[in-house]
Amino acid sequence: MKYFLWIVCIGLLSLSQGCLDPIDLEVPAKERETLVIQAKLSKGQPSIVEAVVNRLFDFTAASRLPVTVRSVELIDEDGNIIELEATSTINYVAVIEENDPRMTIDFGRSYQIRVRTFDNREFISDLEPLLPTPVPDGLSFDTGTVINDSTAVTENIVNVYVSTGLRSNITPDVKSKLRWEVEVAYEADDAPIDGTEPKTCWITTLPELSEIKTVDGDELSDDNIDNFLIAEIKVGPNFAKGVYINVFQESLTESSLLYWEQVGELVQRSGNMFEAPVGKLKTNFRNANEGVADEIFGYFYATNQEVARIFIDPSDVGNPTPICPWTGQVAPGRGCNIPQICCDCSELPNSTTIKPEYWVR
Repeated sequence: MKYFLWIVCIGLLSLSQGCLDPIDLEVPAKERETLVIQAKLSKGQPSIVEAVVNRLFDFTAASRLPVTVRSVELIDEDGNIIELEATSTINYVAVIEENDPRMTIDFGRSYQIRVRTFDNREFISDLEPLLPTPVPDGLSFDTGTVINDSTAVTENIVNVYVSTGLRSNITPDVKSKLRWEVEVAYEADDAPIDGTEPKTCWITTLPELSEIKTVDGDELSDDNIDNFLIAEIKVGPNFAKGVYINVFQESLTESSLLYWEQVGELVQRSGNMFEAPVGKLKTNFRNANEGVADEIFGYFYATNQEVARIFIDPSDVGNPTPICPWTGQVAPGRGCNIPQICCDCSELPNSTTIKPEYWVR
């Protein structure tokens, strides 16, 4: 979620700049309070609703202060409400069990997000239907190389492909509009130089920023897509003990598809003067207070995620050398003066010392 919030914020800023050169940008006081709300309801066992609420312009001392959010709520078509809990200054989440008496999460029903702030602003999304998602048939991969635009160095990559039907068993008469999220999960051993007992961690990361992949089933003549490229992942030391590529397939409405297509255009823009302007990103949030025209960005949608995984063995990518034990220079001073993963791999973001259930290698 944070990943896509960052994409949207950077893209929105680029709309007004029209180039990638540094400039001095004075932001009017009103725009400094403009909010970005990214939210998603994922049906599952349990279902999870997540929201990120942040200021659009976050490069001044004042705007780095957290938004004073009073409440973030999920509301269904019958008016039932579940309040999300804050997990950080910008992140909110609620876990909804299958038989939760507060609200039923089911296909065909519609949901929306409402955000209230302590300065008496109130933003609410459109009601969004929860759509079923086809189950992927499987994943495949091959290897290749790309030239790094920044360093001109040739890098090894893994290309990940998905094959899937476009019709779910629940709505077989409708072709789905699909989007994919991709995670890279890897196993690593740390090697502390202070005599601490080494341990094994399993760490989940996102690929480097790349294209956002979507497909509109209505634009295809077939009911299936085969070997559709969804990710290009750089090979590095994290492949030394093998990695799992975890792919989350989602169904989108026509409106949410348009939103992600616009975000994808921003991600791919190089910033040269000959590119057509993208225009303002679509949003399904509005100010709930009549007569108030506060700017708002972001999107809420509801879906269920169908998961597919594939394991990539180190031998498939040339047996990369692990980072640990560290053989490079040791920085002077106290504390961790080698890469953090070697000092204590459990301190890395999205790291655990508990082996994931799906990790069978």
